[in-house]
Amino acid sequence: NEVKIISGKLISKIFDPEKNSIFSSDLTGLPVYHGYAVGPVTIIRKKSDLAGFRKGDILVAPTVGTWMMPAVEKCAAIITDAGGVLSHTAIVAREFRKPCIVATKNATKILKNGQIVTVDTKNSTIK
Repeated sequence: NEVKIISGKLISKIFDPEKNSIFSSDLTGLPVYHGYAVGPVTIIRKKSDLAGFRKGDILVAPTVGTWMMPAVEKCAAIITDAGGVLSHTAIVAREFRKPCIVATKNATKILKNGQIVTVDTKNSTIK
């Protein structure tokens, strides 16, 4: 619930008007289950974060734990900071047939709750 005003040269570091994107470069990672999804971000770090998770949200987490299955069932896609093709996150994404990008390194730091993102596993990007 904070408003920051950025102007001058600093704005070019976070906003690229040619791409109409808030990031000068897209967030990338390793796709482990293919698909395309658009929705609001919900970052899950602890069990209490599950209470606000809604159907169609994009699940963003450091990694997916077994206690996150209620969110996995409802999510439109999964994005994690860590993981690989044989990680628990990747296996869960394939079992639930959810578009998934792992190994972004910093999605939980860059993305914000409620932010609308596009997950495109064909191009391994999150916009």
